Amino acid sequence: MSFRRLKYVSPLHYEVELTPNLEHAHFEGIVKIDFVLNKENVTQLVLYSSNLVIETNSVHIYSLSSPSTIQWKPTVTLNEKHETVEFSLDHHQTFLLNETYRIEIKFNGQLQTSQLQGFYRTEHPKMEDNNGNVRMKRNYYAITQMSPTHCRRVFPCLDEPSFRTTFDIILHVPQHLLALSNMPILSEKLVENNIKRVQFQRTPVMPTFLLCFIVGQFDVLKADPIELTEFITTTSSNATQDVKETRKIDLCAYTLPGKADDALFALKCARRALYYFSNLFELNYPLPKLDLITVPGLYYPAMENWGLVTFKEEELLLCEKRSNDIQYRNVCQSVTHEIAHQWFGNLVSINWWNDVYVIEGFAKWFEYLATDHCLPEVNVFSEFFYTQYIRYFEYRLNTLHIEPEDIDEKTFSFEGFIYSKGSCLMRMIHLFIGDKAFLTATRYYLKKFQYSTATANDFWLCIEEITHLPIRKIIQTWCTKQSYPVVSVNMISYDESTGSCDIELKQVSYCQGHHQKQITCVCEQTTSTDILKDTICSCHIRKNVNYSCRRLNRSKSDSSISVLSDQLIVSDGTNVSSSSSSSSSNIHPNSTAMKCASISNGLPRRKTVSNDQHFLNFEHNLDGDLSHNNSNCWVIPITILCYDENSNPSTVEKFLMDKQRLVIHLKTAHFKVNATCSGTYRVLYQDNVLNNNLREAIKTNKINEYDRFNVENDLHSLVMGGFSSLVDYLRLLFCYIHENDEETVWKDIESNIIRIATMLEYDQSLIEYYRKYIVDVHKTLYYKLGWTAVSGESTSRARLRSFVLIILGNIGYDEEVISEARRRFQSYVNDSNEPIWWPICAIIAHHASQSDFISLIKMYIQRDKQDDRLRCLFGLSYVQNPHFIQRTLDLISFAQIRLHERIEAYKGFCLSKVGRDYYCRYIEENWQSFRSNYNDEYLEAIIRETFGYFSTTSEANRIEDFFQQYEQFHEKYNISTIATTTTTTTNNHNRNINMLTLSPSSTTTDLSDYPDDLTSYTTTTPPQLMVPPKLKEVASIIAHTARSRASVLKRDHYHLLKFFQNEYPKLRAQYCTINIEPFLETPPEVDLAHETNGAEIYTLLNETSNDRKRKISTTESTTTMPSARKFIRLSTTNE
Repeated sequence: MSFRRLKYVSPLHYEVELTPNLEHAHFEGIVKIDFVLNKENVTQLVLYSSNLVIETNSVHIYSLSSPSTIQWKPTVTLNEKHETVEFSLDHHQTFLLNETYRIEIKFNGQLQTSQLQGFYRTEHPKMEDNNGNVRMKRNYYAITQMSPTHCRRVFPCLDEPSFRTTFDIILHVPQHLLALSNMPILSEKLVENNIKRVQFQRTPVMPTFLLCFIVGQFDVLKADPIELTEFITTTSSNATQDVKETRKIDLCAYTLPGKADDALFALKCARRALYYFSNLFELNYPLPKLDLITVPGLYYPAMENWGLVTFKEEELLLCEKRSNDIQYRNVCQSVTHEIAHQWFGNLVSINWWNDVYVIEGFAKWFEYLATDHCLPEVNVFSEFFYTQYIRYFEYRLNTLHIEPEDIDEKTFSFEGFIYSKGSCLMRMIHLFIGDKAFLTATRYYLKKFQYSTATANDFWLCIEEITHLPIRKIIQTWCTKQSYPVVSVNMISYDESTGSCDIELKQVSYCQGHHQKQITCVCEQTTSTDILKDTICSCHIRKNVNYSCRRLNRSKSDSSISVLSDQLIVSDGTNVSSSSSSSSSNIHPNSTAMKCASISNGLPRRKTVSNDQHFLNFEHNLDGDLSHNNSNCWVIPITILCYDENSNPSTVEKFLMDKQRLVIHLKTAHFKVNATCSGTYRVLYQDNVLNNNLREAIKTNKINEYDRFNVENDLHSLVMGGFSSLVDYLRLLFCYIHENDEETVWKDIESNIIRIATMLEYDQSLIEYYRKYIVDVHKTLYYKLGWTAVSGESTSRARLRSFVLIILGNIGYDEEVISEARRRFQSYVNDSNEPIWWPICAIIAHHASQSDFISLIKMYIQRDKQDDRLRCLFGLSYVQNPHFIQRTLDLISFAQIRLHERIEAYKGFCLSKVGRDYYCRYIEENWQSFRSNYNDEYLEAIIRETFGYFSTTSEANRIEDFFQQYEQFHEKYNISTIATTTTTTTNNHNRNINMLTLSPSSTTTDLSDYPDDLTSYTTTTPPQLMVPPKLKEVASIIAHTARSRASVLKRDHYHLLKFFQNEYPKLRAQYCTINIEPFLETPPEVDLAHETNGAEIYTLLNETSNDRKRKISTTESTTTMPSARKFIRLSTTNE
């Protein structure tokens, strides 16, 4: 049902005429709104308006339906609190039902200079040479950011998302400036005083949050027009026929002056994406043009304004000589995400903000599909797993569904969890129902609701009509429940004669509840090996003899999923297929493409077979009724990969689990639950499943890299949740010793190994054992990778080499690695022109002497290239000496780096106990500066990314005290705060760096002493709330994580000690002495610093960010032209 704040009125058309004065940050305007009211006896019109001055004497209302031209002059009343303006008629005047009226309003306002919303002004400095006199000139830009509800800051309007209407935009701008909007220019003429009047073509019906216009100086890069084929229905006197026509779409990229060439790759991606989505959705891009534009100052990384997509520079531009495959992949993802929105979000838009997870989740998921289409040689799905998939579980307490009444549209923001959870939910449904069914439902939805609004329920209903599956019941549990399910897998019988088996699945919530001070999880209630027994608590599983099994009859189209690339391909390359029944290629919403089957009466019949083994035989029917659902359960789409030990083609079995217990009969005992991580739930394998076949499948690569990743990632999470022992995880890692150099698997292993190390260093009796364990697990991979790149190797392999060296040098303390790092570091000291490789700096910093530290500081100061300085800075963050830590923290505060680079630099301190302690105190002392200079999103990102490595109850209490009770914290802990003003010059910056180098001690300094890309646009006045409410929630989760880690360490201490002393030597002898190739002392000489830029390093812990749209990689390289750069051309060829 539609949810609207302003009822009884519907806008029909806007004519907006604006005159911005960029020099004085001011604008004037006239808006004409055609509207109709659907209620009788209305005497008042209410519009939204914020920070606008309305000329009350100029307001007129008149009817467009009546032949008379009588004008009404209403009384104008502003309500600043509710951001509304009321236009009241005289007592004898009233609006007529369903009659069309027009209101004309003159107004003026300020171009915002401190906030990137509404109509705002930014600047970009430019050097000018006037007869040898070089001076800095400020180029001003006027930009709009309407989403979510900032259109009311530009002109009075009805800016609720449920209102779609047409717009005529007219801008009066200086003659030398370029004016752009959603549609092409209709007319342009000079009016007076070098001012030109630019009128744009009328837009299609669209919501206000997609409206955009921009004024400034830009360079343009044009591609050949996109040519799309359309069939136009024509009617003659005799018959109706479809005529084939070709429609051209203009595609351009606009950049700041001098940077147009850097937009070439993004333009290529956009070209291919437009063809891809037009063909995929069987619906052509609807507008006559698509512009991609970078602007100086943008609140979001990018914004999908219809026909005029705005980007931050790092999201769109690439330097051909300095970029590698990762940067190309990130730009491609950024572009394809916004272009996916042109259909899903623009052509069909949301009805209210509570459904934003659907459009953002869809665009995020299809961003990966389109990037895989554009860049097939880049494993983009690997990035999906270690960002979106892992992040889904981190946001376990954030629910996707929010009641409309609970949303304050004035403060609504696009939070990070919307993208991660939304995309994973989309992917789960996509893989479960199959590619053909999902795309058919998507096309049906887009065509049904094009040029209108729709709810999330509308989308899920379309899928339900296509598949005849209870999609809305599935979605309801995943969108409204906190936490996520854990599915326990136990083999309850095995038939030796046939090789078949019966498995029992049980589900329970990973986290049972959350209330600020404590999150009660299973780990704090039991250490039993069977956590699903009745003895836990009344909220947990109750034994139920009534099993429920729902098996799906899948169509043949599921057996080959072209759009999902290799996500359902087993390790030998064979397509994963299912037992299928024929299905028409064109599925009508009322046809039956897929049915549910359940056990008769829900009861299995048991038969006795040889060797006293038992198996379950089910009587299937086609009853799709879910009347026996337990309201406490998730409806889980279960996918089971059944592989063959003889390398026969694998199959995927699919079920709906809507009960707390489910028994399934499989034809093989070789299986893996949650095929290719398709579902967002954890799988807990009992020993009889994990030990019998699954470990061997991992060692021999019988299951693909995504499934190998899934088993390892699930077990680590379950260990931290108290479902399993840390010993089980350490045992499992031996199965990965000879794992291929797949970044998907190894990157997660490295991240988890670091987290375990930061936990075990609190126990001196365990940490030394663990260091030896780390070396043994990684030495095989280390010998494969070596220190030097092989010509032509992938960027992912180069990144993996960096991870392994950091693990061995800074956590394993491997003498061989440390010694080689020192030898290579000396060459940096001797030759200032040799490019720096960041892992070497990190290892040296971690084990630094006084002279080592001074050498690193001098290297940072004296290097001319920013890339080398950045690599050196990231390496410095791994220092261990308390005196060096304090100096490095000050150095980072002065560094001229971007926000996400600053976050990643701070992560290095968090890898050691002493570094975490100093870093935590640094945040406490400088919080006023952080709060004054950075927005809530950045603060949440920095705390989420850097505070997750504490492992004691006292640290958890301190974190909660600081963020929950900030006002009392400093007095309680006797902490002095530092708050300084923001004054920065380049000379002052250099002076302070030299001071850090030469002085024997240094004091904590203010982050704002060197501003970056946000400080210029944020107020320096401390806000009233020193700790934002969302940050309090994050801190509560972090504190709970610290307590959980402390609980795990306390619980598993004895078992770990026993493992290291008794079991580990045997495993080491079994796994670590085979297939180890000798280390090459003189491998092929390829420049290490050119192999990967140092900046990819800080993805070591977690390649995540809290940016609204996506992670921004800062990896830079000077490698030869990567393959990603060669894949497309700007031509008229239909892609």
